[in-house]
Amino acid sequence: MLHRIPRKSNVVGCAASTHSGAMQPFSSSFTVRFDEADPAGIGFFGHVLRYHHHAYESWVVQHLGIGYKEWFLNSEFGVPLRRSETEHFAPLEVGHTYSITLTVTETRDSGFSLESAITANGEAKPRAIVRTVHVFMDAKTRGKMAIPPHIKAKLQAE
Repeated sequence: MLHRIPRKSNVVGCAASTHSGAMQPFSSSFTVRFDEADPAGIGFFGHVLRYHHHAYESWVVQHLGIGYKEWFLNSEFGVPLRRSETEHFAPLEVGHTYSITLTVTETRDSGFSLESAITANGEAKPRAIVRTVHVFMDAKTRGKMAIPPHIKAKLQAE
């Protein structure tokens, strides 16, 4: 179960028509590598966003069933990051394997919000939480655009 931390509801850069994400969480795991930690064996805080993004890439391909090229190398649209936020509650330690659980928390007309919780085996409380807001952008005009219907259906069908 995903531990929820109260947060302000201030999604930026997306039009109205809010859908609260009821999606099934997507989980994967990672191990903190030696080169990702300081001399004390504590994982560098900046890598938490990288772990989130790796889970995000896997979620798009494995969970939504959208090809890597269709999502990340599309000539008609892009899905840039509008906002990111991390909260750290306990260190990530070198050599330890962690689970990262990603959930859609909100779907709007032109974007969506994700949250991931990083936990250690057997721990209920997350070590870190990442929240991101993604907005669909027209590749030609670089302006905000509506989420393509086939993608929005997948985001909301979960």
